[in-house]
Amino acid sequence: MGIEAWWPMLRRDSQKWLIANNGDELRHDIATEILRAGGEVRGSYLPDADVDWVEAVANGEVPDPPIKPPSR
Repeated sequence: MGIEAWWPMLRRDSQKWLIANNGDELRHDIATEILRAGGEVRGSYLPDADVDWVEAVANGEVPDPPIKPPSR
């Protein structure tokens, strides 16, 4: 599931923490919340694409959803 799908399921204070600490090691409670919402955590960090998405949100941009390969 892409970040645009699970981001709205996070608590607002978790979203604010992710914006303020973008790219940093995730707190355990934040990582657990992301996983429960259907997101991905690599070690103790968000994947690079998710970090880029959060940065765009922090900059007031509306990021494009990830491009999915066509079904065959």
